[in-house]
Amino acid sequence: MADELDELYEVKLEEFTALRTKLAAAAKQRGDADTAKQISAARKPTAAAWVVNRLALRDQDIRKRLAGLGERLRDAPHRDGRRPHPGVVRRAAPTGR
Repeated sequence: MADELDELYEVKLEEFTALRTKLAAAAKQRGDADTAKQISAARKPTAAAWVVNRLALRDQDIRKRLAGLGERLRDAPHRDGRRPHPGVVRRAAPTGR
């Protein structure tokens, strides 16, 4: 499934929805309902996230640097002394895709 998600997040934004539908249908047809469900649940990225995804997919160094940025965000207190919400950090740090 990781390859399918990489393929999905690599395409142009205007092609995302059609490819997501195609990949989910292919997974369902081969009897992989869990993968079909995960692909169907993949959200179309914003334009900014799309650019970061493409860079991370194409350059291992950038992927490592983004992962480090996510770790620093996770560990950094907010201006008011509180930690950032975990959901913000998860969205900021790449997952290897």
